[in-house]
Amino acid sequence: FIDFYTDWCSTCRAQERAVNALLAENPAYEEAISFIAVDWDQHSDSKLAQSLNIPRRSTLVAIKGQTELGRLVADTRPASIKQLLDTALGAATS
Repeated sequence: FIDFYTDWCSTCRAQERAVNALLAENPAYEEAISFIAVDWDQHSDSKLAQSLNIPRRSTLVAIKGQTELGRLVADTRPASIKQLLDTALGAATS
């Protein structure tokens, strides 16, 4: 689960709050999913960002191996983020 964020981005902070709340509700997420935070200001031109075609900060991506399972761009709705986390959890435990 990759979070492309910046410290100054209000959308990124809202996503972070939603993710943290969901992690608190369901410890299985942290037990099964690896979480990677990528600072967009430092790594927007990285091979990773380019290979995933990341359009901007506040992008959340669920990946298993080389396969993208889903992504959210600037979406802060807890239900959407939960769906992405559930997708990642399902893939991690299958």
